[in-house]
Amino acid sequence: MDIIIPALSGLVGSLLTAGGMIITGRRGHQATESQTLINGLQKRVNGLEARVDMLEGKRREDALLIRRMGDHIDTLESHIRDELGPPPPPRPEGV
Repeated sequence: MDIIIPALSGLVGSLLTAGGMIITGRRGHQATESQTLINGLQKRVNGLEARVDMLEGKRREDALLIRRMGDHIDTLESHIRDELGPPPPPRPEGV
């Protein structure tokens, strides 16, 4: 009995150490996978932010064009309302 208890203690200690190494290895692997996932998501977020910025710029350009078109329509309506004959006012550039 005196030999069995220390032997079992040594065996249990070895198993716990080996198990700890396996768990540590898995944690390291999980950390690497997590970092890879985070890096991929960050890259996607950066791409989406750039796309949103580009789309907002296009939306502003469209809003300005729509405003210039509306101003030209107002000019044409005024021309008609004042019963001015041809030719109508020229179309502004870019409209």
